[in-house]
Amino acid sequence: MTEQQMFEFTQFFNRMPGLWWIRGLALIHWITHQELSFGSGVNIAVTLNKDDFENYCRPRNVTVECSKNIAALNMGCGVKCTIELNATVDDNIIASENEKAWLHRRSDLTDSGLWRRKISKIPDLPYQIQVPFRLGNVLDNFHPLWWQGLSHGKRVSKDVWFTQKRKESGYELLGLMLERAECAGIRDAMWLGFGNLLGYVRHGDFCPNDNDMDMCIMMDKSTPEKDRKYLEEIKKPFELNGKRYPHGLCETMFRFSNFKEDENRPLWISIGHRSIEHDNGVKSCHWWMFEHSNHYWHSKGDLWVQPGKFHGQQLRSSDKAACLGQPVKTLDGFVEVDFHGNQVNMPKNAGACLDWWYPGWDEESKGPSSKKRILAIGDWRNKSTWRMM
Repeated sequence: MTEQQMFEFTQFFNRMPGLWWIRGLALIHWITHQELSFGSGVNIAVTLNKDDFENYCRPRNVTVECSKNIAALNMGCGVKCTIELNATVDDNIIASENEKAWLHRRSDLTDSGLWRRKISKIPDLPYQIQVPFRLGNVLDNFHPLWWQGLSHGKRVSKDVWFTQKRKESGYELLGLMLERAECAGIRDAMWLGFGNLLGYVRHGDFCPNDNDMDMCIMMDKSTPEKDRKYLEEIKKPFELNGKRYPHGLCETMFRFSNFKEDENRPLWISIGHRSIEHDNGVKSCHWWMFEHSNHYWHSKGDLWVQPGKFHGQQLRSSDKAACLGQPVKTLDGFVEVDFHGNQVNMPKNAGACLDWWYPGWDEESKGPSSKKRILAIGDWRNKSTWRMM
């Protein structure tokens, strides 16, 4: 598509009264390639009705055929669009006023609550499209398991930490962790989370500018004994391709674990079998997720109990731990996928998880997951001291 055609396409929709956004297969292609696929047409939703859309098209160099709430648009510049008319605007499509206030620093969020995205490869050209606020939820509703079998294009990344050698170390580490999890009986409870899930959906790989792996374990699918067995398994020495690893998967153990004291369960560990500094190693965070008050929570225990950790939320000096949560419905079921030769679980509602953790996650950015729900633990054994903020 030429720059002139791109200009005509974006200006046609951006000057249109009402709201518009890309949807369906066009949205999926945007996530994986950061470009629009014009070959088979672009899927777009607009809030205009049939008469208003036809009146808008009439004086412009376009051909439109409308049938009830669907329009076929030929823009005369080689671009064909399938338009959903009278599109419903709900909280998946646009951000609420509270959400816009919370994300006030994001210049890519429009006043109407849609995400604004540049599509021109030439810097500073104002060719912009719009995508739904909760684009992951929109795609989860569009088609279950929409992310399966995606073809991924080359997305631009300014800072690449996951070099090819580090990727290979990561695949190796993932396989070793799954083997140890199998021995401990928690493999079915383990799944790709956070940056790992984002990388799988957006890149079909690790996120290039991430600097670790993220694995999660559902506590309700494990037991304290199995958890402790896993902690023993990862410390066992092993040999791989003629090289001995005397520390097992704990060569890069940044912190052993904090514990959920009411059940004597681990909360978080960071491990890796190769040195990050000298051997292209990769570390993997493990997050044990527990359910409380219709949310699943993860934590680093007392590592997160410090002044200024959670802006606008006041933790107490007596708090033993702080946790971050997400609604139970975002983790309603898992499915096994192939991650470069490793069979591993991931959430079926991948889009909903990514919307919760990384608002506007189709755009390349750095930073930790979102701090929307916080749980302060005063006493693990006394839930009356647990405060949701």
